[in-house]
Amino acid sequence: MTKVAEYMTTDLVTFAPEMQIDAAIARLIERGIHGAPVVEDGKLVGILTDDDLVVGESRIHVPSMLLIFGEFAMWPPSVRRFEREAEKALALTVRDAMTHTVVSVGPNDDIEDVATTLHQRRYTMLPVVEHGNLVGVISREDILRALAREKQGDL
Repeated sequence: MTKVAEYMTTDLVTFAPEMQIDAAIARLIERGIHGAPVVEDGKLVGILTDDDLVVGESRIHVPSMLLIFGEFAMWPPSVRRFEREAEKALALTVRDAMTHTVVSVGPNDDIEDVATTLHQRRYTMLPVVEHGNLVGVISREDILRALAREKQGDL
């Protein structure tokens, strides 16, 4: 079993929740990355990805309407999605735009399981957390490095 710790990136770019969105965008572009963990007092509190930021430049989903007993009503999940997209479109700080519910992995997790999660959820990277503290990130690129090393060993 290959562990996440063997391939995770520990030279981290992180954001503070109160950082201005413009500065966060500039840092993502400067480092050539698609996202970074949001950390407060050493603890992972969210993640900011280019997907969180692009919503401001895209069309916002309009809530679905239903005709019930002759009256129009909005479909509740559709309303929640609209509200979240509107928040992100108007975001001034990282906290406003970040994803608050974060899937994370541990340094001792199997890299194959992580690769499956990245693929199935269409994530580009996952934070690596140990004892509640952020210790790294594992990205698709890191998975490819592990795969390349494994293939070299097979030769």
